[in-house]
Amino acid sequence: MKILVADDSRTMRRVFRTILESMGHAPPDIFEATDAIEALSVLKIRKYDVDYIIADFDMAGMENHNFLNRLKHDGPKKGIPVLMCINASQRMVAAESIRHGATMLLERPFRDGDARQKLQAIEAGLKAKKAEEASQFLKAIVSTAEAEADLPFLMQLPSHVMKEFLQLSGRTTYEAGEAIFRAGDPVDSLYVVTLGDVEVTPKDGGRSEMIREGEAFGELAFMSGERSSATARAHSLSQVVALPRHRLAELISHQPRMSQHLSALVARRSKVVPKASPAANTEFSGNLNSMSFADVIQLLQVGRKTGIIHLDLAGKKGEIGLEGGEVRQAAVVGGTTGEDAFYQLAAWKSASFGFVSKPLTGEPNITSPTMPLLMEAMRRVDELSRSSDSAEKSMNELF
Repeated sequence: MKILVADDSRTMRRVFRTILESMGHAPPDIFEATDAIEALSVLKIRKYDVDYIIADFDMAGMENHNFLNRLKHDGPKKGIPVLMCINASQRMVAAESIRHGATMLLERPFRDGDARQKLQAIEAGLKAKKAEEASQFLKAIVSTAEAEADLPFLMQLPSHVMKEFLQLSGRTTYEAGEAIFRAGDPVDSLYVVTLGDVEVTPKDGGRSEMIREGEAFGELAFMSGERSSATARAHSLSQVVALPRHRLAELISHQPRMSQHLSALVARRSKVVPKASPAANTEFSGNLNSMSFADVIQLLQVGRKTGIIHLDLAGKKGEIGLEGGEVRQAAVVGGTTGEDAFYQLAAWKSASFGFVSKPLTGEPNITSPTMPLLMEAMRRVDELSRSSDSAEKSMNELF
């Protein structure tokens, strides 16, 4: 990924560069700017080829949300995520930046772990978005594929496309008899044999197929989103490259002709492709002791998720419904609903939670934008915490 760090503090730019490099980003993929004007200049020079931006709320050129407005007006239609760094005193003012295009807020001072968690949330959202775009593109290819080709898949690719395909892929060596994936497994990558042979055996006991060097396998399940109907094993010592969905989306954006080769690959494998099954619900769970309420909401917002967060605090239960990443419903079971319920649930610091991806039912009981709603919830939680600390201090003084 390519990231722009815009901050008038050299120290802060160095801090973010260190964190990003520790997350695996190559130094040449991290760009720097000392103010909003320089940041816009860097973006224009790079033709806005940046995955996301880390920006200081206080630097020159940020006044009246000028930077965000210019980014929205001049940048790509899909938008570039922006992590805005603020001070505690700027919470309510900075919340307005969300309405102008910022994605998340990171409050200073922060620990490296806090910043890393925010950055990982943004990157997870970008990968999910790219994977979804790739899935939709692949399904379109499956439904319209007509071309056929006789050469092995890898040999069909022009040299520059093949080079990028291999650069974006992961490479694994398998011993003879070792399973690459089994029948019933999801196939999340496009696999190609680069050394040796791979044997693909249908789960119904049908005839096995030997996949030679340069050929792809598991492509129908990968492109349709269905689980594999066969088991793939290395027939001899084999080397296999695997290109994940989000990497394929990146390759297609750079090399549009890749779609023609994928069409030929699908058409050769099958003239009639079964309809893709609905995507399975996406779920994750945890405890608010280890992942804060704000981070859970922001992660789902960045990923534009639709579904229900179920919370449980010592038997008390609550629910928060999101649609496209925006909070639309909240309820404490047997108690309050709407924004009051959301504020109450935000204070359940040790609650367990689980998110289930599903369409919402019933009418929305929250209409406020999610980020200002979350900022108000955090303000109330802070006030409640200070009140508790003050009461405890008074009790200690009495005794």
